[in-house]
Amino acid sequence: MEADRISNLPLDLTYNILECLPLQEAAKTSVLSQHWRFLWASIPQLVLDESFCATIVNGKSEPADISLRYSKVVNSILLSHVGPISKFVLFVPSFPGERYPWVNYVFRDGEFYPNLKKKLPECLFTCSGLTHLTLIGCKLRSLPPSFMGFPCLIYFKLVGSQELSVETKKSDYFGKIPIKMGQLRTLNLSDIKLYKKSNISVLFCLFASSPQLERLYIEISELVKVTDDHPLQIDCSFTLRCLRKVQLLRVSGWIRELQLIKYILAHSPVLGNMTNELHKNMEVEQKYNFALEAMRYCRASPNAEIIIKDK
Repeated sequence: MEADRISNLPLDLTYNILECLPLQEAAKTSVLSQHWRFLWASIPQLVLDESFCATIVNGKSEPADISLRYSKVVNSILLSHVGPISKFVLFVPSFPGERYPWVNYVFRDGEFYPNLKKKLPECLFTCSGLTHLTLIGCKLRSLPPSFMGFPCLIYFKLVGSQELSVETKKSDYFGKIPIKMGQLRTLNLSDIKLYKKSNISVLFCLFASSPQLERLYIEISELVKVTDDHPLQIDCSFTLRCLRKVQLLRVSGWIRELQLIKYILAHSPVLGNMTNELHKNMEVEQKYNFALEAMRYCRASPNAEIIIKDK
C-alpha cells in the first residue's frame, strides 16, 4: 500500500488544515481512521460564532428547541476537547433566564450569563494564554482583584458592547486600570456609544494598557439624540508609540469624538493614516465643520494622513 502522507503530516500543519474547516466539518474527519479520530478535538482554535450557531440550529424555530440543540452541541464539543485553547470565539443566543454552564469547561470556574446587563465572569480573566479573544454581546464592567491581564493577547474584539465601564475605587475616570495587554496589536470595538464618558474612560484605559497597539478600529453605535456632550478633562499623557492605523466608522462629529481624534493625532508619533467614515445622516454643514476641525489638529507623526469618507 502507498504511504498515508496526509496522516503523517506534522501536527501543527494538520491543525492548520483542520482550522480552515468549519468546526462541524473538522469533526467529521474523525471517521477517516483511528489516527484522525481525536485530532479535531485538540485543535487550539475554537470558533463557535454566529454562523456556527445558525448551522447547528437550522430548522429549529422555538427558542427552547434552539437553546437545547445549541447547548447540547457545544457541551459535546467542549467536553471532547483536549489540550490548550489559544483562540476562543463564542456566540451566545440570549434567552430569558438561560444559563450556559458549559462555559465553565473553558474558563474552569464561574458562569457566563448572556444577558448584556450582567458582568463578565471572573473565570474569563484567568485565561492568560489567550492570543485572540472575541466577545460578542458582552459588557465589560469590572475587573476582579485577582486579574493579572492578558499577557499573550494580540487581537481583542468587542462586538455589540455599547456600554463599557470599569468599577474602580478611584474617582478618576482616567486612572490606570491593570489590564496589562502588553502584546496586543489590534483592538476592534464594534457598536459602542463613543460620546459616553464611561466608554471614553475605558478606551483610554485600554490604550494605556496596550503599549504595542498598532491598529485601532472603532464602529460607533447608531446615531441617537445626545444630551451630554460636554468636553472631558483628559489628564492622560501617555504616547501611542506603535499605533499606525486608525479607522473610525459612523463618526457624527460629537465633541467627545473630536477629543479622541485630537488626542490620537497628538500622541501617535508613527501614525500612518486615520480614516473617519462619517455617519450617513450628518448634514452637509456638519460634515464640513467636522472636516475643518479635524484638519486643524496637530499631528505627532509627520506622515499622518487624515482620510474623511462620506458614507
